[in-house]
Amino acid sequence: MTSFINWIHDHDNRWSFILPYVGGAILLSIFMSMFWVAMLMIAHLLLELWRFSMLKIERPLLHALWHTKLDFSLVIVAFVFAVYAELIIGLLGLSYAARGAQAVARFGVIERSIRSGLLIIDELGLLAKAFAKGKKNDANGKPVPAAAGNEAPSQQDMLDEALHYDHDEVNPWKNPTKGDWFSIGFAVACLTLIVMAPHFTTYDYHDIGHIILEELHPWSDHDVAADPAGT
Repeated sequence: MTSFINWIHDHDNRWSFILPYVGGAILLSIFMSMFWVAMLMIAHLLLELWRFSMLKIERPLLHALWHTKLDFSLVIVAFVFAVYAELIIGLLGLSYAARGAQAVARFGVIERSIRSGLLIIDELGLLAKAFAKGKKNDANGKPVPAAAGNEAPSQQDMLDEALHYDHDEVNPWKNPTKGDWFSIGFAVACLTLIVMAPHFTTYDYHDIGHIILEELHPWSDHDVAADPAGT
C-alpha cells in the first residue's frame, strides 16, 4: 500500500504513468472521439485531486485544476477546430460546392494531425519535467522527513516525501510561470474564439452547442461542423 501511495505522490515522474498517458492521449486523439480524450484528462485530474488530498493541501481541487489546465486547453482547441471547420475548409481553397465527403475527410485528417501535434507538444513537456525532476533528485538526494519518533508527519514532511512537489509550488497561481501564463492565455483565446464564432461563421449559439456535444459523442467523431443540423 505504501508503494502505491508513493506512486500517487510522484506519478508525473514515473514511466508507468507517463508512457500510458502520453500514448493514450495521442492514440485516442487520432482514432477515437474527443470524449475519450476528455475522459483521460479527467482521470488525470482525479489522480491529481487524490494526491493533493493525501498531501492535506488546502484547496486540493484548485491545485489539481491548476496542474491539468493545459490538458483541458487542448480539449477546448478541438472544439475550436470543429466550430470553425467550414471556415477553415474555405481557407484551404475548397469551393463551397466541393465541401462534400472529400473535403470533410481531408479536413478530418488535418484536424487530427494538428490536434495530435498539440498533444505531443504537451506530453513532451511532461516528459521534460519528469527528466528535470529526476536530475534534480539525483543531484540533491531524496529529502528526508523531519519528523522523529512517534510524532505524526507534518504537512512539510509530506511535501518533502512527494518527490516532484517543490516547497515553492504551494499555491503556485500566486507566482505563475511563463508556461502557466501560456496555458491560461491559450485557454482564454480558444474560449473567446468559440464565443465569437457567430460573428465569423454561419452558426448561432444553438448550432455551436450542438457541434460541441457531437464532438463529445463517445462512439463517433463526426465532422458535424460541415452540417450541424445533420442534414
